[in-house]
Amino acid sequence: MSANGTRQDAVSNYHITKQKAEDIVKASGLKFTIFRPSLVYGPSDSFINMLVSFMKKTPVFSYFGDGSYPMQLFMWTRLPNASFGLSTMKRPQG
Repeated sequence: MSANGTRQDAVSNYHITKQKAEDIVKASGLKFTIFRPSLVYGPSDSFINMLVSFMKKTPVFSYFGDGSYPMQLFMWTRLPNASFGLSTMKRPQG
């Protein structure tokens, strides 16, 4: 599992190290699928709970940018099934 925003020229070391790990997997010669969720969250997640709290208090929700940034929220309880599904695909995609 990697992270959305992973790339060679990323600003954060987190994303740079994720890219390095992806490069190792790609060069391994193994079949692989790289899973890049935007945000994995759970019931005690401070970021999601802060957003929900804010959205309950105001009728308007704003965001930065033009809205084209892909955001895929992923509940942590779904990770095992997603990982299993990806691992049993007949033709994994890179």
